[in-house]
Amino acid sequence: MAKADLPWERVHVFWGDERLVPPDDPGSNHAAAHDALLRHLDLPEGNVHRIKGELDEVAAVTDYAEQLRAFAQQHDPGCPSPWPRFDVALLGLGEDGHTASLFPDSPATCVVPVQAVEAEYDGRPAQRVTLTPIVFNHARRVAFVVSGQNKAAAVAAALGPEQDPDQYPAQRIAPEEGEVVWFLDSAAGSEIEEK
Repeated sequence: MAKADLPWERVHVFWGDERLVPPDDPGSNHAAAHDALLRHLDLPEGNVHRIKGELDEVAAVTDYAEQLRAFAQQHDPGCPSPWPRFDVALLGLGEDGHTASLFPDSPATCVVPVQAVEAEYDGRPAQRVTLTPIVFNHARRVAFVVSGQNKAAAVAAALGPEQDPDQYPAQRIAPEEGEVVWFLDSAAGSEIEEK
């Protein structure tokens, strides 16, 4: 199917996490996604549901939770949760095992769909807003896309037999009624033990 043949009016894009910076800031996930992908698609502007990083953390969390709730009510009125069931949640993995903005030693039990976090990763401190595992674990499919030798140890730990979701938050992502797939380049998968 060609890009032009896709029903873009039916595609909606949400963010798993965002730094509290304006949408055109170089550190913004929205800016990166827009430059790399969204600007090349025939996606209606109203179908992009971003976390408003230009707001303070309380306002950004409140706004995004409301966006999720409104979308779920409009598009899936029978949905029992205040967030939509995503068809695909696309996630990455940090060298420390974090995914979205769920970092090692962050609270493992979440009862809200969106929360504010403050984290330092790769020498860059940042205030962030993130979806929580209860949202990702409600998805039909979760796809981790990971590349690079620098992620190999984290991939091996996340996929290994020992469960330590406090240290490796990617292990918290395990949909009960969905599937998880991992897309790895050979470098990222180089430390996975053969079974």
